[in-house]
Amino acid sequence: MSSALQRNTSNSRSVTRITLLGAVVASLAWGCVSSNNNNSATGGTPAATGGVPVATGGEIVGSGGVVAPGAGGSVSTGGDNGTDAGAIAPPVVCPALTGPLIADFTYTPTDAGTPSTSATFGTYGTTFSGGTYVYPDPTAVPAPTYPLTSNVTGSNWHVTGMVGTYSGLGFYWNNCALVDASAYKGIQMTISGSVPANSLFLSVGTAEDTIATTWWQQYGTPPISATFGTCSPKSSNQYDGTCGGPSANVPVTAVPTTVTIPWASLTGGKPQLSVTPSKITGFSFYFNWSGTSVPYAIDVTIDDLSFIP
Repeated sequence: MSSALQRNTSNSRSVTRITLLGAVVASLAWGCVSSNNNNSATGGTPAATGGVPVATGGEIVGSGGVVAPGAGGSVSTGGDNGTDAGAIAPPVVCPALTGPLIADFTYTPTDAGTPSTSATFGTYGTTFSGGTYVYPDPTAVPAPTYPLTSNVTGSNWHVTGMVGTYSGLGFYWNNCALVDASAYKGIQMTISGSVPANSLFLSVGTAEDTIATTWWQQYGTPPISATFGTCSPKSSNQYDGTCGGPSANVPVTAVPTTVTIPWASLTGGKPQLSVTPSKITGFSFYFNWSGTSVPYAIDVTIDDLSFIP
């Protein structure tokens, strides 16, 4: 994908603060991955235990939970699809998946505009597409105290830094908010690095655990986007523990290892305890942080991320 197309992709997506969900890959879409997109996350914000990514397409909150307008998809600001400014466009179902590969992170610098910090997948406007983000974002203003650094020049996704607040990494989606992955058994990846034991988690959002449009209309800050979510927090606080996606620990060793996480291994969602594969609203990784933990170093390399056939 050329830098011109990347810039066009970035400029064509109208987004508000959110994932997941913040919250992700059709045969070409998932298989054709490069690190040439400027659509990185906008940083993270505190929430319940588990971490909160605030990206241009979704948001992770709670104990690995996934909630947000678009929850992993593009968030309209009211100007797309011929709608009036401020209008809420209906949520869009993502293109059908025709292959298991999500991202192989192949780095193909085609020109000077190719970034080294984020990878993209798919063809914007044609197939399921999106890209990667980390939070806290090192480019945020003001600069975060504990930013995470992302690099994809090694044809993998290498993330380093100090975890001293809610921190993680994940995918945003372009112009869609729900993926049907019912043809697959879970998610797998090759991963290596150095992190404290039991500190990295994968969170997968589903419609039942994603905050509903009606709640966002009442309590969110406009402009917002319609979601496929059906969960409404019991208060005006989205982080009150009512809604949250299921999650699972991801083991990290020094030697690159293929890790498989079946849908059944993802638990603890609210109110839906487990994953509904046909209604995935986003997924991402987060580092364990209680809000009072002692800052710790992380070094993680992810490659060949895919669904389990």
